[in-house]
Amino acid sequence: MVSIATLKLACELAGVWMAGMAAILAFVVATVDRLNARIAELETKLEAAQAGGRDSRGGASR
Repeated sequence: MVSIATLKLACELAGVWMAGMAAILAFVVATVDRLNARIAELETKLEAAQAGGRDSRGGASR
């Protein structure tokens, strides 16, 4: 038979594990969000650079 103390310990450990997993997940989500924002910023800069590098006929200038 399992004692009440063992069950309490198991539940406490499970709670700590779930809190840790939630913290890791929140960190990953925040990191991915920052990376997506940085990618969007770089895409905007690239589009602006490409648009600025075209001549009046729409071709690439050399």
